[in-house]
Amino acid sequence: MKTRRDEEIFLRQKLLMQKLWFLSRTNMFTHKKTVTCLSVGALLEIRTFVFLRNESVGSQDDMIITLNAPLLLAANFLKGYDLPVRLAASLAFGIAGERLIVKKSIKQLAFDGYKDIIILLSPILKRDIPFKNGLFAWLYGKNDTNDGLYTVFTGEDSLDKLNIINMWNGKDSLNFWKGKSCNMFNGSNAEIGPPLKTYQTTYTFFQSIFCRSITLDYTEDVEHLGVTSKRFMTSNMTFANGTLNPVNACFDTKMKLPSGVQDISSCQYDAPVVLSFPHFYFADPVYLKGVSGLKPNASQHSFHIDVEPNTGFSIDAAVRFQVNLYVQRIFGISQLQNVPTVMFPIFWADLTFSLTDELADIFKTKVYLPKNAAMGSMFGMMGVGALICIVTVGYSCWVKKQDKKVASFSNPNERTPLLN
Repeated sequence: MKTRRDEEIFLRQKLLMQKLWFLSRTNMFTHKKTVTCLSVGALLEIRTFVFLRNESVGSQDDMIITLNAPLLLAANFLKGYDLPVRLAASLAFGIAGERLIVKKSIKQLAFDGYKDIIILLSPILKRDIPFKNGLFAWLYGKNDTNDGLYTVFTGEDSLDKLNIINMWNGKDSLNFWKGKSCNMFNGSNAEIGPPLKTYQTTYTFFQSIFCRSITLDYTEDVEHLGVTSKRFMTSNMTFANGTLNPVNACFDTKMKLPSGVQDISSCQYDAPVVLSFPHFYFADPVYLKGVSGLKPNASQHSFHIDVEPNTGFSIDAAVRFQVNLYVQRIFGISQLQNVPTVMFPIFWADLTFSLTDELADIFKTKVYLPKNAAMGSMFGMMGVGALICIVTVGYSCWVKKQDKKVASFSNPNERTPLLN
């Protein structure tokens, strides 16, 4: 078994990763269809990803070197078994040609998938694994599909509940985390929510890709095409571990990782998958020591959502996250016998949308204009009311003066002149 060569390739990949990453990135757009009904509505989003060659750096057929995710999934699963089982599995992996490093096309790694013996046999050990026909891809089965049935409040009874998630796939909570609060569905899906409160400082949403609810902090007011919005951003507390942020304590797992990343293996079929922000932005500096070429910065790697406060509509966003594999030596698995412990980035996503001219005009004519007209009417009525008040007071004073004159004529005495 070429474990030493695997290790050398792995270490070389560490030096080349930044170059490979940017040469192989792709651009896609998402089309969504939504169905909503009843006071507590059912919402189903069909997501279709289309590759845009003219806006991409390379082709989907470009080949890249990356880690063998199915092997790491199997190795992580085998940690709980006795040594003889791990040794037998390692021998089987070697016979099947499984190595730590694989070279595949972007198309194969993204949506189409590639044949893998571990994935083919995995349903024997884990029946809930969604891969079919022995094909593995990071986004396998996620194109032209939905991520589940959402039950949401329509806001008919109260706008404070507009699009707030009530259930997902028929369940009112998750079961991935060790605490009740971490398993709750909090907020909307981040596309539309209740109108913002006047001094709202946080914005919470749930998306299944994160396996949890995420809370953003208000930072500033920003304007897009004449439409003002409130900007909410992630911070160093978003993925902070329970030591730094006690609110996140129930998201901590057995991995006991340094702060700034989120172990999501519990919702990824026990695969050692860990989320972070791109280039380990906001994460403990120790992660940067494991790979070369990473330079975290706010302009490229921050995460924000801009919400129009009157309607609760999100009008601009940059949803950025990184998918990593946690690599460690597992005794008895020869393919991992000589690897260092490292958090290895696989890919990072930059999902963005922004306000169009057409939608900006709708906000101005349907939201701002009626609101301004209402405000104008209100101030106009206040002005008329003030004028009426002034006239009324003035008239009352004048009437009182006239009453005094009338009183003096009505009650003559010996000093009242006969002629004016």
